[in-house]
Amino acid sequence: MKKAIPVLIALGLIVVILGGMAGVELYKKYSPGKEPADLSEVYETAGNETAILYNYELQEAKGIYENGQSYLPVTWVNDNINRRFYWDKNEKLLVYALPDQIVYADLSTAGSNGAPMILLRGSEVYLTVGLVANYTDVQISAFDSGEAKRVYVTDWGTREVSQIKRSESVRERGGIKSPILTQVEKEMQVTVLEQLENWSKVVTPDGHIGYIRNKVMTDVTEEEVTGDFEEPVYKSTRLDDKIVMAWHQVTSQSGNQSLAKSLAVTKGVNVVSPTWFSLTDNEGNFRSLASKEYVEKAHEMGIQVW
Repeated sequence: MKKAIPVLIALGLIVVILGGMAGVELYKKYSPGKEPADLSEVYETAGNETAILYNYELQEAKGIYENGQSYLPVTWVNDNINRRFYWDKNEKLLVYALPDQIVYADLSTAGSNGAPMILLRGSEVYLTVGLVANYTDVQISAFDSGEAKRVYVTDWGTREVSQIKRSESVRERGGIKSPILTQVEKEMQVTVLEQLENWSKVVTPDGHIGYIRNKVMTDVTEEEVTGDFEEPVYKSTRLDDKIVMAWHQVTSQSGNQSLAKSLAVTKGVNVVSPTWFSLTDNEGNFRSLASKEYVEKAHEMGIQVW
């Protein structure tokens, strides 16, 4: 019996050790991971690049972060949200047509913070987020105070939202071992993009898209999100009939007197365009042969002057 005691003790120690090892493995398997996500890898950015997410989808195009603010490439803006920004590459001038005026800006035009509103980098032109937002009916949010800078551009409309019931990690993918993007706290509201069985894909208040466990969320509800942007109205005039236009060659003031004679040999003309204006130099100065009497005469004949 005395000889059996050491053996029993040894077996007990082995059982304890094996049990401890099994417990450690179980803890490793089922305990939440604490590894932070590589945000530069998540948003595919490097250096001063800014990620662009349009309607929560990561875009191939990249903005840049300079002068303490984010800039969007004008080519991306034109292709996706506002085609009215026109960059004149010869004059290096940004042109924007409003119903009642033309707005111009160049590389020296500064915003309220004193930083340039336009950057030229190689062949690409970049506009500040604020400039784009002023003329575009979308919601734009810039998250550029930390690493992996990003800009969210979102159309207005109905979104699904939920409140957080307790503090929780938001992860890169569904699963407790997935790297952590950020943390949400009790009573924070998240935008819900997709609901799965145990996890939901959400947008956090600090601008991350990741996954969170459903059990820490309240019931999902719909919310209408609108802005106060007033879309400019570009009015146009139309002729009820088919346009039949004639160019009228006018090279001197006396040429304005030949309108009736010139139209006498035409049929069906309802618009005439006289050659009144010509450039005189490379600075934009011009010569004008415009005549009020000419316009009045054309209108008497039922003809528009363009």
